[in-house]
Amino acid sequence: MTDVIVVDEVTRTRTPDGVRYECRVSGLGPSHPLRFDVIAASHTPARSDDWVLLSLLMPAMQTGRDLRIDGRISPLFLYAARTDLQFALRRYDPSLSLVRIDADLCLDPAPPRNGVRIGTGFSAGIDSFAAIGSFRAAGLVPALAVTDVFTFNVGAMGGGRGANVMRAFRLMVARLDEFAALTGRTAHAVDSNLQLFYTPLRNLDFVRTHTMRNMAAASLFQAEIDHYLYASAYSYDEITIDSAATMANFDPILLPLIAPEGMRFHSANAGMNRIEKTRVVARDEIAHRMLDVCVAPAARRAEAISQRRNCSRCWKCYRTMVTLDALGELGSFARVFDVDHYHERTADILAAVKKKGTKGSVPDRAAHDCYVLAKSAAAAGLSVVQAVGGPGGGPDRPALND
Repeated sequence: MTDVIVVDEVTRTRTPDGVRYECRVSGLGPSHPLRFDVIAASHTPARSDDWVLLSLLMPAMQTGRDLRIDGRISPLFLYAARTDLQFALRRYDPSLSLVRIDADLCLDPAPPRNGVRIGTGFSAGIDSFAAIGSFRAAGLVPALAVTDVFTFNVGAMGGGRGANVMRAFRLMVARLDEFAALTGRTAHAVDSNLQLFYTPLRNLDFVRTHTMRNMAAASLFQAEIDHYLYASAYSYDEITIDSAATMANFDPILLPLIAPEGMRFHSANAGMNRIEKTRVVARDEIAHRMLDVCVAPAARRAEAISQRRNCSRCWKCYRTMVTLDALGELGSFARVFDVDHYHERTADILAAVKKKGTKGSVPDRAAHDCYVLAKSAAAAGLSVVQAVGGPGGGPDRPALND
């Protein structure tokens, strides 16, 4: 390997399913090209090659190799990538090194657009459903409404390109298409081999790098989407950058730094904690039959997605079921959770959630405390709303507009 990662032969090619973005990467390890396949009925190619820099900046910093891109990068993004973005990433992970970035500027003017298009990812999880309803909850629809939904295969479904990973992705795309049809939105999917460029490197697993990976895919829609809502996993109360456990801990800081020219990235609902978002999602009838929070391995995930059932055994299923039970809403989700198993093992499940909370998981601790508070209130004859707050607000937080 050399001291420089060289990216060249950056191309965009029309395919029967959409557009393929591809480039050759030398000096990083894998001999295959980096590839992103946009799967969409229609797609206007991005003006810049920001997807390349978003994809490879963290691997470059992890290896300490400068990055030379034979492509064109948005001016503000290139400036951030050479300065503030690297400083923020090093604050997040001190093992990363500062690197030089050489690339040309993309100075193409943005074409005129008719209307505002707003996109967000659709994983069918709590954060995802909450992001889709964020402007509706604030009373700003139809002036601001999510028009486009996305599913990206950039590592969330597991390492490599195995049969189980690809089956899970295809099932998620089918679910995306169904959701888009039900709600009158436009669906887009992106399949990438980006995971192969991260797997050999230490400390760059998906949870540590997901924002950079997902936004690399989102940036491909620079010429179509005005605002992209990235579903926040943490509230502002939990934002930290110093050696954070996950990249989600500083999304509101990171996202403005990595947006391409003509497109804005927003941290959706960072003002709400997970209990509040779960309460909002609990009123969504589509979520009652589509909610998917499961983090089981790829083979079990694929099976669960095909059956529209969460495994109801992983830590994330546990936390969500405990929260829904505390809110008095678990019965509404009987089609996607094994509610009988939950009721048979409630004490054990609650203990598992409490244990994860005591080890530092703020959402798990909040779920456990919410459950204890709700059950204590019920014993005293109080309602769930009186115990944990009205729609969109907790005991000490203002309610959102309905």
